[in-house]
Amino acid sequence: MATVQSMSIDESTVRSIIVQLRAYHAKEAGTDQNDGSNDTDDIHDDLEMHEGTVDVADLQGLYADLNRDQRYDLAALALLGMEEAGTLDEGRQMAGDEGQPGMREFLEMPLSPQYLAEGLDLAGYSATDDSDRIADDDEHATP
Repeated sequence: MATVQSMSIDESTVRSIIVQLRAYHAKEAGTDQNDGSNDTDDIHDDLEMHEGTVDVADLQGLYADLNRDQRYDLAALALLGMEEAGTLDEGRQMAGDEGQPGMREFLEMPLSPQYLAEGLDLAGYSATDDSDRIADDDEHATP
């Protein structure tokens, strides 16, 4: 098991951001009217709903609640996941050299949720629960 690198941001907060970024990047684009539409179609066209999409304000609010160190940790995780940095400390230094990171960069990067998840994994925060694996191993162990 890899050594867990210390972060000022809580792992569950990072995972929440990952989930919201995935939902944001997965949202469907609105459909356009086709050339054969009629007045009835035009009236109902604005009623199309996209449930499950994430409002940018939600992500920006979550990001605004983070302190400076937590924001740098988030950027460092992304750099680690992109293999631009070898450690969280190196990622923090790189993020610091670039200036205060913002949510806009994560929103403009479609693969940001994957980079964050990979960064967590490389920093020693496993994506799977080891207790499930251990319970399965114990179940099949011979006395």
